[in-house]
Amino acid sequence: MAELNISPTLLDTFEIQEQLGESNGIYTYHVKDKKSNKAYVLKHLSFPASEREIEALRYTGAIPTDEDAKRYYDQMSEDYLAQLKLLDKLSESINLAKFSEYRIIQKEDGIGFDLYLVSPMRETLEQFLDRTPMLHLTAANLAIDLCSALASLRECGLIHCNIKPSNVYLNEQGHFMLGDLGLYRIVDLKYASVPDRMIGAFSAPELFDVFSDPTSTSDIYSIGLILYNIYNGGHHPFEDEENPQKVALERRVKGETLPSPIFADYELTEILLKACAFRPEDRYQTPEELRDAFSQYVERNHLENTMIVPTIVTDEDSQITEEAMHETVEPLQLNDASQLDETFVAHFSPDISAQPEETDEPQDQAEHRPEDAAPETVDEPVGEPEVEADAEPGEPAASENADSDTAKAPEIVFEEQKPAVPEAQTAEIKKKRKFPVWAWILCSIALLALAAGAALYFLTPNVNDVSLKERTTETITLTLDADCTASDITMYATDSYGNVIVGEPDGQDILFRALTPGTQYTFHIETLRGYPVRGAREYTATTLDSIDILYFTAKPLSPTQAELSFHPAGGDSESWQVTYSDGAGEENSLSFTGHSVVLTDLQPDHAYTMTLSSDDGLKLSGQTQINFNNSDLVRVTNIVATTSATEASLTWEAEGEPAGNWIVLCYDGDEKKSEQTSQETSIVITELEEKHDYLIEIYSNGMKRTAQKQIRTNGTNLSELKAEPDGGTAVLTWICEPAIPEGYKVSFAPVGFPDAAQELVVTESAAVLDRLLPNCSYHVVITSSSGEILGGTNELTFEVPDAGRFTRYGFDRAAMRLYRHPDKENWNADDLTEQLSAFAKGSTVAFAVETLSRLKNSTDAISINYVIRNADGNVVDFGENSMTWNSIWIGNLYVSDSKRPLETEGTYLLEVYFDRQLIASQSFTVA
Repeated sequence: MAELNISPTLLDTFEIQEQLGESNGIYTYHVKDKKSNKAYVLKHLSFPASEREIEALRYTGAIPTDEDAKRYYDQMSEDYLAQLKLLDKLSESINLAKFSEYRIIQKEDGIGFDLYLVSPMRETLEQFLDRTPMLHLTAANLAIDLCSALASLRECGLIHCNIKPSNVYLNEQGHFMLGDLGLYRIVDLKYASVPDRMIGAFSAPELFDVFSDPTSTSDIYSIGLILYNIYNGGHHPFEDEENPQKVALERRVKGETLPSPIFADYELTEILLKACAFRPEDRYQTPEELRDAFSQYVERNHLENTMIVPTIVTDEDSQITEEAMHETVEPLQLNDASQLDETFVAHFSPDISAQPEETDEPQDQAEHRPEDAAPETVDEPVGEPEVEADAEPGEPAASENADSDTAKAPEIVFEEQKPAVPEAQTAEIKKKRKFPVWAWILCSIALLALAAGAALYFLTPNVNDVSLKERTTETITLTLDADCTASDITMYATDSYGNVIVGEPDGQDILFRALTPGTQYTFHIETLRGYPVRGAREYTATTLDSIDILYFTAKPLSPTQAELSFHPAGGDSESWQVTYSDGAGEENSLSFTGHSVVLTDLQPDHAYTMTLSSDDGLKLSGQTQINFNNSDLVRVTNIVATTSATEASLTWEAEGEPAGNWIVLCYDGDEKKSEQTSQETSIVITELEEKHDYLIEIYSNGMKRTAQKQIRTNGTNLSELKAEPDGGTAVLTWICEPAIPEGYKVSFAPVGFPDAAQELVVTESAAVLDRLLPNCSYHVVITSSSGEILGGTNELTFEVPDAGRFTRYGFDRAAMRLYRHPDKENWNADDLTEQLSAFAKGSTVAFAVETLSRLKNSTDAISINYVIRNADGNVVDFGENSMTWNSIWIGNLYVSDSKRPLETEGTYLLEVYFDRQLIASQSFTVA
């Protein structure tokens, strides 16, 4: 196993089990978590892989000096770190196999770095295909999962460029995941070159051409080729007995038309050949297009999980019988050595004379040799033969160059036996030995050194203890408990790279500056002359982390409230602070814990700048500042959800232009299941549970509040939902596939008043809504009769028109006056004493309608409605009652009051309706 230079902070909880492979400076290890015993894969990439790589770059003139080489690899390490941080943003995608941990460590000589990647040990697609036959539906799910992974990468402007079965993994839920994410930005493709180690049997043709660039469809080609291989019995295009894989690869790369896969029908063949088109412009241009093609193929053909390659049926006549298995086989006859040719015997028969003489040693005694005498058997790994490190490419290994004629068997060397010396002679020898003079001199020197060491020990400072006084991301201050001041000793810090920082003494404190965030340092204490001190000599401490904020968003909750959320990487803070200001008023701040907080003191229709910081003094990087506008600039309407058993496809309409992406949240109860962003007014949410209810929230900068929709994954979808209002009624119709025998529940309420919803149950896909307020918007939701949410267009908003003026029973015209509400329960017209046109916030309104007509007597029932609208014409309050015509009037007056207090300043209009027809209206203000 190669020697590991691994950061202690990365692998202090891991135990290395075995080395899995080594190639081109990439080492792979099987490691185990010491606490959980879970298995992980550690990949160690070394840049440069060897000194020859630097020499090659120097030969080309790319890095003529060591300083140029350092800058070259420093830039490379920054690029890798940026890619890994970008992958953290894709943490919600279930089809991407992200790394559990990563670390970049600079090499000791300063040129190059080592990259360590840790990921859970999972089964690869290559291993999955080796152990089980592939089924039709599983293959389709494989394609859909890989396309979903590519779609997630594209949202961040990335492609993969190294898709192959060994880079596809299977998770515990049975989903396929795309791993080994060595990524390329799509905008950089025309300048990119893919390393040779990433080009293989499943790569697109353009990757083999040194004069061509990778394209945004190169990954789509690789997915198509993986599926082609599966439906072609595990063989690549053109691969057969006459065309080995290398020849088949050359034919494919040159653009020869691919034959149809052996086990694919004509529809699937068309999909695969388009995905694997030689010209990039002839392929599917987005992963969504290929995913939709497979999804539609599954739905059209009602695909089942049957085997792709048919089972081989063996002819009974060709089967081996039990008698044949026990048939006697003649033993192998060896030639008589005495009958062989003399020349043959001289060259090939063993040299009998060189054999050791037979001994009486039992055979079982020979089998129990000491372990160091027995040859050790080493299991060689299966794979490509190893080449010695010093051998040039194409040069045979040293063992192959050795002359077999000169090779000799290892000699057996026996220990020489010394003759025994008689005890009397030994005593005589000892008696004649004398203590030499030089030994006396050495003893004297040793005694002098011991005395000097004792004197030095008592003269050196004694350090009882070292304690941590303060630390930040870039400084550490230590305090000495010693019989001397800090200026009497030397203290320096070293990191894992060997960098040395000398401390600055101040009384009993020592300050270390210019440290690296999130790094462990070892502090060494010496005398001013470099001698060791007594007592504590070393101390370890770690600087605070520099935290990278991957995203920082503000979700509107109301005109005055917003929920802030963010995701830190590389560390965390015990307490955070957000500072926000609209640029005109004073700056506000709020401290909080966790990774989200709700601001409740915002002003409506204001644009805010919000800045995140750490109360612990940690250094933050990434997205630490956002602009938030809680004006009603953007509105979401007509959210349509089409669901299947495990997915939901949402589309919506938008009024206004959002500032930035749409953010779509999916909640399972109170728990957030996923968060996605989209530039379009549509999105697909995957990995949902069957027959389960979810809440979807959609928002963007410029919205006063989020748009919400309840969905249920059951595959029942409504379409062509429409309403035809007529006076105080509306006829509602829709189409449901499949139909629901037990019927439907229709809920409808004025927009903004879900608590006033009315419900009715119908067995057909139609309903009549009545008692509707005139000149008002209504919101309709259709569910099953048991309340299960349906997919598709299951919600509708429609307008009820004005029904005209009331002119029956001799009524012609009336006057309306507004009053302060009497402070008593059972009040009447005599209690209305203070007429008002302006009301305080939180007030309810009393009103009186005086008829100016000569009314007729009638005992007919009349529906009575009042409606209060704001300046935008939206209903903010309403009430409904029913009385006989004669009982409405007391003299020539009808009196009533509003039900809900008005909390928002502005101008309002109060309207009164008889049988949905207007009789009077009056404006007023709330201040």
